[in-house]
Amino acid sequence: RWMKPLAESLRHAVNIYQFPEASEVIAVLELGLNRAIAGEITSVVALNDMARQIHTVMAARGYRTGQVEPLR
Repeated sequence: RWMKPLAESLRHAVNIYQFPEASEVIAVLELGLNRAIAGEITSVVALNDMARQIHTVMAARGYRTGQVEPLR
């Protein structure tokens, strides 16, 4: 039942991970989200850690980026 709607919606899909560092960012997101879902760490810790790691990846590649205050 869900295959036809999925197939029809794919023509409108956009891949937001079209930048050279995407594989590194995706790896950070997958690990952080899985750790939070498994209950290994809290969602706040996961989000703050992922933000820090992604900032490190992007800054190391020369992107002009900043950071906001960590979640509490």
